[in-house]
Order: sequence, then C-alpha cells, then structure tokens
Amino acid sequence: TTYNLGAVQEVTVDYAAVSAEMGQGGVRINLIPKEGGNTFSGSGVLAFANSSMQGDNYTQDLKRRGLQTPNTIEKNWSINPGFGGPIRRDVLWFYNSYQYNGAYNRVAGMFYNKNAGNLSAWTYEPDLSRPAINQDTWGDAQLRLTWQVNTKNKIALTHDRSFQCNCESNASATTAPEAGWNRTFPLMANTLVDWSSPQTDRVL
Repeated sequence: TTYNLGAVQEVTVDYAAVSAEMGQGGVRINLIPKEGGNTFSGSGVLAFANSSMQGDNYTQDLKRRGLQTPNTIEKNWSINPGFGGPIRRDVLWFYNSYQYNGAYNRVAGMFYNKNAGNLSAWTYEPDLSRPAINQDTWGDAQLRLTWQVNTKNKIALTHDRSFQCNCESNASATTAPEAGWNRTFPLMANTLVDWSSPQTDRVL
C-alpha cells in the first residue's frame, strides 16, 4: 500500500508499548487525514530524478569482471498536489488530493532479449542497445468531505481511487524482462465513513 501523504495532516508511528486493544506487536502507522477548513489552502510536492543526476561506482575492475552495465535510474518522479476549504463555513468542508509516482530503474548486467516473442528461437540473445528496465507506476485521487453536524457530532466521507502498474518488472541479473511479471491494477477503490462523537470528557 502507498499512502497519499498529500491528503494526510499527521502521521503517528507506534513501534513499542502499543495500546491494549492491539492483538499483536510490531509497527503500527496511524494516518490523520486533512479535512479542509474555513480557509482555502493547498500544498504540493514535485520531485524528479534521472540518470544524469546520479553517480555510480562502476569501476574498471567491475568492467573487467564482466559487469556490462551498473544499476542506474532511468527516471523517477512524484507529483502530489492537494487543495481544500469550505463548502459551507463551520458546517461542511472538503479536501482533495492527487498523487502520481513512477520508478523506472535499469537492471545491472541485464538487457532485453532480441528473441523475445520469436517462436522459432528459444535462446536468450541480449540486445546490448537496450538495458533492462523495471517500470513501476502508481497513484491515486482522494476526496474527503467533513460535516460538522453539531458541537458533539462530526461525520466524514472519504473516497479513494487508486491504480498500480508493475509493467515489465522483477527483471534481475538472472531474469530477462520478458520472464518477469507484468501486473496491472487499473482500478482500486475504497470508501470510508467515520463518525466522531465526544459526548463527555470520558465518553468518546
């Protein structure tokens, strides 16, 4: 699971001495979503990297030992804007966020197979002009509506549509791209409703 941090206002990580309602140990992550408010506001993240921004330790000794290409970044990116505000002041707010991420990484010592898809050839012949690349993209769009019913009751609705594509992935030094996997999840959706009601300072 990849969290849309553009839609989150607070992250809490518990790794020891968790509360009594937990039935098992280990790390627990709690995400507090953004709800908008009486002022329109937004945030955004844009990150990008490619091979020209990367150093390497591809030495002459590694070349002499037979490593034809090192691990390198082809292109990695992250786009994550968010915006929210009032629909009706003090009563109804919205917050909307979108993220789109990608990681295209070249695999050390592996190339695309010239014979891939050729039914008359059953051998691997590397295409030295095409280094193998693991290609992963993922993202989601999220909308949250928050309704302050009265001073003691608040109801929120969150809808999230996400996608993921491991398209030509899992290539390695011993696995050619066509022998890896190609997994596409074009539509995954979650709809959540939460209700908070602090009736007294002891009853929540």
